[in-house]
Amino acid sequence: MKTHRAADSVDASPEKSFFIYMITRDINLEDCILDLLDNSIDGAIRTRGPEASLEGLSVRIEFNESAFSIADNCGGIPLDVARHYAFHFGRPMEAEPVGRGVGLYGVGMKRAVFKLGRKIEIVSSTATEGFRVDIDVSAWEQSPHWNFPMEQLRSPGPAGTTVRVREFNPAVAEEFRGRMFADELRQMVSRDYSMFLQRGLAVQVNRKTVPITVLQLLEGGKFKAAKLAYDDDDVHVELIAGMAAPPPESADESQGINVDPFGWFVLCNDRVVKAANKDEDTVWGVQGSTRWHNQYRGFLGIARFSSINPSLLPWTTTKRELDKTAAVYRRAVKRMKDLTDQWVRYTRRRKRAPDKARAAERAAEPKALTEVDDSDGMRFPDLPETPEIGHIQYTKPKDDILRVAAALGDPEMTFVEVGERTFDYYFEREVEP
Repeated sequence: MKTHRAADSVDASPEKSFFIYMITRDINLEDCILDLLDNSIDGAIRTRGPEASLEGLSVRIEFNESAFSIADNCGGIPLDVARHYAFHFGRPMEAEPVGRGVGLYGVGMKRAVFKLGRKIEIVSSTATEGFRVDIDVSAWEQSPHWNFPMEQLRSPGPAGTTVRVREFNPAVAEEFRGRMFADELRQMVSRDYSMFLQRGLAVQVNRKTVPITVLQLLEGGKFKAAKLAYDDDDVHVELIAGMAAPPPESADESQGINVDPFGWFVLCNDRVVKAANKDEDTVWGVQGSTRWHNQYRGFLGIARFSSINPSLLPWTTTKRELDKTAAVYRRAVKRMKDLTDQWVRYTRRRKRAPDKARAAERAAEPKALTEVDDSDGMRFPDLPETPEIGHIQYTKPKDDILRVAAALGDPEMTFVEVGERTFDYYFEREVEP
C-alpha cells in the first residue's frame, strides 16, 4: 500500500528591505525625481487626454538639504486608484493603464520616495474627493502589514497631488546641497520632457521655470527630412531624421564643440529614454554600421514609440535604458540604420563639394518636428558621388595602433577606422589644406 507524503513548499514571501534598500540602488537621484514627475504627467494625461493641450497645468519641484516636495495641479489621483493600484508594489494585471502614459511597472513612486527619505506625506485631490497618506518608513519596515494608512479628506483641495519627503537618506542631503544639482535637473527636464513642455505644461525647479528644448530639423535648399510612420502591432512608431545643423568644415572645427543636440533620440510615449545617443545603444557601430564621428555632427534622429499599454514599449523600469531585445525596437533599428547611413553618405560627398553644400545649407530653415511631412528618406542637394575606391593596407605594431586610436579620441575604434582617420588627417592637412 502506497503512502502519500504531505505537500511541502518553500517560502517565497517578499521582504520589505528589498523594496526599501535594493531596488533603490538601481536608480540615481535625478531619475527618482523624474519618476515623481512622471506621476504628474500621468495625472495630466488622465485629466486632459494624450494629445490635448496642457496649458494651465504645472508642476513645482522644490528642495533643500532638509526637505523635498513636488506639487502639481494635474488632476489628482482618484480615490479608487489610490486604494487599489497607486501604492501597490508592481502594477496589478487588472489595473487600467493611463492611455499613452509614462507610468510603467508600478514601482516608480515607491522607489523614488524610499530613495529620498524616511518620512513621506502624499496628499491628492480630484474635483470630488481626496486623500492623505503618511509613511514612516522605519515603522512600516518593522510592521508585518504591507498597507499604508490612508485618510480620506472631507474637504478636497484643488485638483492635484503633492508629495513631501523629510529625514533624507544620508547621500540625498549632500546632493541637494550641491550648487549644480538644480541646474542639471532643469536641463534634464527641459530635454527629456520637451514634448510635454511644448504642449503647455509648466515645470519649475526651485522656483525657476524650466525652459523648453525644441528639437528642429532644417529643410529647404534641396534638403528634406525623412519621416516614416507605421504601426507595429499595438505600438505606433515614428522615425524622423535629417539635418539639425550643418556638419563641421574640418576635423579641427569640431574640436571643443558641444555635440549633445545631435545623434538619435528615443522616446517612449513622448518621454525621452535616450538623448543624443552616439553609441551602440541605438545604431552607431552596431553590426557593421559606422561609429559616431564629429564629421556626422548635425544629424538628428527621433524614434518615437507610442502605445496605450506602456509595457509594450522598449524601455526598462528606470526609463533611462532601452530594452534592445524588444522585437518592436529591433525592427525599428533596421530602418534607423538606413536613415543614419543616408546622412553618413551625404557628409562624405560634402567633402568633395563643400561650397555647393554650404550654399544649399544656408537656404535651409528650421522646421518643427510636427511640421515635417512624410517621406521615405532624406533628400540632399546633388553633389559629386564618392569616387572609385582603392584599398590601402599596411602593418604596424598593435600597441602603436592602440595609442593612435586613443589619441584620436576613441580607444575602441577598429584598426580599419584608425587607418581611415589617419589617412583623412593627412589628406585634409597636406593634400587639400
